[in-house]
Amino acid sequence: MKLDRVDNQILAALQRAGRLSNRELAEQVHLSESACLRRMRALEEAGVIDRYVALDYLLRVVVSDPADFERLHSQHLTRLPGVARVQSSFALRTVRKGNELPLRD
Repeated sequence: MKLDRVDNQILAALQRAGRLSNRELAEQVHLSESACLRRMRALEEAGVIDRYVALDYLLRVVVSDPADFERLHSQHLTRLPGVARVQSSFALRTVRKGNELPLRD
């Protein structure tokens, strides 16, 4: 299947937000809803759109101080392939004190 500019716009929009409604997608690519749906189905049937997935990565780390986190952030996390952005949260006080770190199941 040869992709045109509109097909590429549809694919780019779905990669940014895969849960767009057909109406929202049609508005973004300047098509009628029926034309947009026909194109999406053609992309699916041709195997260009193979599946719809959600990616949700959560990394919990323990660092000794803010400088240690800055090193981890700048030298490792942001340099990983495919990482577009990093959002961080910090505990400001201890809620539960214990010696065990949570382990992966």
